[in-house]
Amino acid sequence: MRRGLRVDSFNPLVLRNKQGIKTAAISDIFPSDLPAKTSSLLPSTSIMAFDQTTTAAQVVEVYKDTIQGKNVVITGVSPKTFGAEYVAALAPHTKTIIVASRSAERAEESIAATRKAHPRADIRIVEVDLTSGKSIRAAAAKINGFQLPIHVLLNNAVMIMPETLTHTEDGFEHQIGGNYFGHFLFTSLLFPAILASRVTDDTTQSPEWTPRIVNLTSGSAFWGGEIRWDDMHFKNKPEEYNRYLGYNQSKTGTALFTVGLVKRYPEILAFSVHPGLARETNIGRATPTSRLIEMGILNEDGTSNFFLKTIEQGAATALFAAFDPSVVTHNGDLLSDCAPASTSLPIPIPEFFNSPAEADKLWDAAEAAWDVKFAKVESA
Repeated sequence: MRRGLRVDSFNPLVLRNKQGIKTAAISDIFPSDLPAKTSSLLPSTSIMAFDQTTTAAQVVEVYKDTIQGKNVVITGVSPKTFGAEYVAALAPHTKTIIVASRSAERAEESIAATRKAHPRADIRIVEVDLTSGKSIRAAAAKINGFQLPIHVLLNNAVMIMPETLTHTEDGFEHQIGGNYFGHFLFTSLLFPAILASRVTDDTTQSPEWTPRIVNLTSGSAFWGGEIRWDDMHFKNKPEEYNRYLGYNQSKTGTALFTVGLVKRYPEILAFSVHPGLARETNIGRATPTSRLIEMGILNEDGTSNFFLKTIEQGAATALFAAFDPSVVTHNGDLLSDCAPASTSLPIPIPEFFNSPAEADKLWDAAEAAWDVKFAKVESA
């Protein structure tokens, strides 16, 4: 007999049979949709329909002309990650890719095949520990030293869910410390270079390139992901910590970061991305089979009730967010399966997940914690 909360106890759209296989979310899991939907946001020149089966390489093939000449910074690149797949897909077309990862050795291992296939690709590795303010500041200084405009920042790194409560050297709970606070500081320090990539037409003053920030979140945060304002870091009641509660809170923080960016800086585009569950990834492997059975993702015999993505498929939506020309009308939104989540997910997005008021509180908390301010945009 199964124990614990089943997905279909709070989501009536879960089907018990194999018809209409759906996309599962990252970590402790969230259903994405029934049969594959086609994105309504594709440019008229697109040569394919995008859905839950679309791969990163297919997205890049459509937008390769847009990608030409762009500089992209990607956090969290190691073997069997979405980050490594972004690099593999983008390398033939970008001007420069800057890989910001905890381990330079692991990052190099993950992109070795890409370097061999595309020896002329300019791929630079910078070590950064996103749970350490000191490391983040050093990494950002090195990246800024390249003196390159940053066209796209992919905040992709994720802190793997620790079983026991741990805190960063700066006092944050480990997961929200890296997933939200770490990426906040990293982005703030790179923000002048991000703004420097903005290009407008001298005649019409219309944007020819608007900088983009893509934040990887998770639909699993829809359940139990509210920010714990009275004890965000589990210092008052450490006994209440569990790895999923910490993870979901941190991923709500990531989504609220997107909301805060768009509210303050209309000069940029920012999107949150729910990639779906790819069990081959590090975070996918960190989710125990027993947990997937509890959630109704897997049957007790190990067979799946859901469409589980490959790494190549899971990496598609972030690159869609980074380069699709028509998604600008959904600035600040959550995207899933290469479409707005409002159309590709079967249930409403909870209010706390994209609340401007919550985003403001969390933004203020990050600024105070790091004693940092984002750069001001100078008037033309």
